Amino acid sequence: MQPVNLLTHFGFKYRIERDCSLDTPGQTPADKAWLYTIPCEIGGKSDAGEQAHVFSFGDSTGPRALAYVCFDPKTKRSLANMGVCLFVSGDDEAIFVFPLASFAEVACVVRPCRASEQAQQPAQNAVYGDKPAKAWSSKGAAIEAVTNE
Repeated sequence: MQPVNLLTHFGFKYRIERDCSLDTPGQTPADKAWLYTIPCEIGGKSDAGEQAHVFSFGDSTGPRALAYVCFDPKTKRSLANMGVCLFVSGDDEAIFVFPLASFAEVACVVRPCRASEQAQQPAQNAVYGDKPAKAWSSKGAAIEAVTNE
């Protein structure tokens, strides 16, 4: 199963963050692709301070390629009314799953955080042949793209 590579699909438009707390020794680049998230402006924060975000959830070609976790009841209702599939609903959070093709529609509601100006310079960041793309973290540091090998 190949996850959606958030860096190559969205790294030049949206801010990509990595959950380093899940890093373990011996992970392959394909394993690390699961650790990337796109923080969102809409959807609230958990009691622990976790921000609403989009992340890889399943096979990149499947109906559950991406997921969005949110903590705001209004956002939950908006996504449910759009027909986005509710996967899990807890006391405070909900996880919605959707195919890669539906990302633009979901993004209109959840407003993913934009990448910095530095990341949007196509001449410096484009993928050329076998050179990896780069995305930029919220602190301006380059993140190497994860290749799905």
